[in-house]
Amino acid sequence: MGISAGDRRKLLSRVGLALVSLWVALSIIFLLTKVAPSDELVLRLSNLENQGSEQRVVEVVGQVTAQATIRNHPAGSTLPEIAEGEGLSLTHLSSLNPQIDPRQPLLRGTVIVLLDGEWLDELVVWNRLVLPEDAAEGVELLKQRNPGITFPAYRGREYAPEGTTLTLHRGVSLAEFARVRRITVEDILAVNPSQSAGNPDGRLSADAILQHGDRIILPLTAMTEANIRHRLGFDRSVGRQYAAFLWDAVRLDFDRSFQTQESALALVGSRLAPTVQLNLFALIVALAIGVPLGLLATGVRGLRSARFGRILSALALAAPSFWLAMLSIAAVTPEGLFDGGLWSIPLTDPDARNITDSPSQFFKLYSIPALSGGLLLAGLFATGIHRHVSAINSKGRRLSTIRAMIDSLRLYLPAFVGMNMLLELIFNLQGLGLLLIQRINQADLPVIVAVASVTALFLVWSFLMLDGARVLLERPERTA
Repeated sequence: MGISAGDRRKLLSRVGLALVSLWVALSIIFLLTKVAPSDELVLRLSNLENQGSEQRVVEVVGQVTAQATIRNHPAGSTLPEIAEGEGLSLTHLSSLNPQIDPRQPLLRGTVIVLLDGEWLDELVVWNRLVLPEDAAEGVELLKQRNPGITFPAYRGREYAPEGTTLTLHRGVSLAEFARVRRITVEDILAVNPSQSAGNPDGRLSADAILQHGDRIILPLTAMTEANIRHRLGFDRSVGRQYAAFLWDAVRLDFDRSFQTQESALALVGSRLAPTVQLNLFALIVALAIGVPLGLLATGVRGLRSARFGRILSALALAAPSFWLAMLSIAAVTPEGLFDGGLWSIPLTDPDARNITDSPSQFFKLYSIPALSGGLLLAGLFATGIHRHVSAINSKGRRLSTIRAMIDSLRLYLPAFVGMNMLLELIFNLQGLGLLLIQRINQADLPVIVAVASVTALFLVWSFLMLDGARVLLERPERTA
């Protein structure tokens, strides 16, 4: 039998509510990560990048000599993988690195030559000729300033062969010098007073023209803050930031990690398995404990000790998960509450991270956090079953039991998932919870936003599924 028009309207209304809920969740994430801590976040990240340094004396660069383009790649990579990732041919890469066997993984510290020269679009940005977003214009400007040089191309990208001397400029204004560093002329003048290394004769002014080899002091803190503010989009209006944030969230594009330069979404995906395993294990524990307790509390099948069942349900509902986790650790580990303990928790054993690698080690590691995280949900299952089932006859008990569990999940799912993510910190589970705590300490905003957004998407999707199940469960009652 198909879905009735009334059920279809209910499901569509819940889909609409789910979309609104997701929009509200993303808006809250935007406010908490992009608006409220903007100044503090920029200052913290700039302090991390500056490492305590505030100023530096540099020489103005008007000419450069092109070098070979090299990269350090992670140990274990192979030349075919690098060629594919860099958009190069394996033949080209092998010819530049004849000492490397394409079939063998790289050792730590191996340097790979990618090109016998420098890509023009990278050269103009690296040497501060233009801003990164103006790289195409910078290439044309560089070619205009070097009319006697022919620039070959590889796969559509022009480059300067190794050893080629290029003129960037024959004098650059202080305003342009400041602009390509995203700071102001006033920022530079403030750290270059008369008689300083960058202004020995006191003639430095806003109209000054800097020549190749001139020395000048740069305010690193101001430069770092300006670049971070641009990268995070804080230099745009709040409305434009909000629109860009929603568009990126819809496309699951959360930029790259500040710490490792990995894709934030890929990093979240690599940490997803431990979180999923813990939540599924905790849900199984909750069902295994909560359903029998709830049925016991109703006095089903001749069991009349309802008061005893309700007491056990209340204890499960009230037990603090962190206290229970710490007590359980003390109970099972050697030299704990029992002589010799019950088992050692393999906090650092890599085989314990996945049930397919070592089931015994997996259960030793996950059983305590699963019990601690699932006990409160078990209490909710038990009280919900007692409330729903005890008020009806035996004919509808099965559906009422399922409805009670669905209602309990709808009520407690966010806290259930959040609590389990925090338990990852205690048991060193390399999941989303531990990742989130680590990256909050490192102010790694792209990863923080990715974890929060993926978690919000999962919760909204789960509520939609639970609401749909609730609608389908109500159909037999309406039919009767």
